Amino acid sequence: MKPYLNRFSVDGYYVPLVKELSELAKSRKCSYGVRIVFRNGRIYLHLSVTVELYLKCFRKGEAKGDLIAGFDLNSDRINMVIVDKYGRIVDM
Repeated sequence: MKPYLNRFSVDGYYVPLVKELSELAKSRKCSYGVRIVFRNGRIYLHLSVTVELYLKCFRKGEAKGDLIAGFDLNSDRINMVIVDKYGRIVDM
């Protein structure tokens, strides 16, 4: 075993996601972004994955509503719109 492999850990909560991402990346079916952060003497690895992969690993139940909310966050305001399953605006 290589010595540097003993120096990091993955929270058990994320192991299924990391394994799935690794397999998809090896087969060139998925790409992802990586950022290494050095903070307070520790090293953190941030992975950016598709929302589909994240939901596959962490979804709890199914959505039961017919409405979807979208948000636009700006420095001076937050805009929200609610649409139904046909894309019609219900509220703004």
